[in-house]
Amino acid sequence: MQNITTSKQCIEEDRSEREELKIILTKAEQIAREAHKGQKRKNKTTPYIVHPEAVASACSDIKCKIVAWLHDVLEDTPLLLEDLLKKGIPDELAFSVVSLSKVKGVDYKEYILGVKNDEIARLVKIQDLKHNLSDLKPGNMRDKYLLALYVLEGVK
Repeated sequence: MQNITTSKQCIEEDRSEREELKIILTKAEQIAREAHKGQKRKNKTTPYIVHPEAVASACSDIKCKIVAWLHDVLEDTPLLLEDLLKKGIPDELAFSVVSLSKVKGVDYKEYILGVKNDEIARLVKIQDLKHNLSDLKPGNMRDKYLLALYVLEGVK
């Protein structure tokens, strides 16, 4: 009888966590939409929010989707880590957003190696790079992104 109770508790806890993550996903999307309001992609015509939306859509895991929505807010908007935490983004996910945020003075290779150490950040960055590559012209940035993708996808 105890095993049945324990199994039921596990199922309920799982269901409860999934419901909570769905609420956080909605919150992450709202934060991103507000933070990126009025911003445009490099082509100067496409609303920037199309990018985090595409990255989130490409992610299969709900935690990755949450981080994908937020992956550029610390880097490209006035929002801070503290703001994400105050808005109810769990520590684990907020710190993955930090891992995805480039810091001035940090070499890109060092940045990618740091992303590689955070599994959620790594999975989101792969989708971020793929989306960026989809509309990037040939050149140095494209080569840099392809190399980063190779490094991040090579993790087993």
